[in-house]
Amino acid sequence: MNTIKANIESDIEYGKRIQELCPKCQSHLEYNTNLELENELWFCPECDTEYMVRVELVRDWKNIKEVE
Repeated sequence: MNTIKANIESDIEYGKRIQELCPKCQSHLEYNTNLELENELWFCPECDTEYMVRVELVRDWKNIKEVE
């Protein structure tokens, strides 16, 4: 595997490991609700903290389909 591909895969795995973890206590966060299109609320049951998480919408133009 080339170095660039290995680094990208390493970054992806790191991103998967840190998502949904509380910055204070490292417990898994629980999804609460959408605030609006661009933000969600997540909650940590261990330290009783609520977080607003920005959501990034990505359009998949490669798999576009015509509506009949």
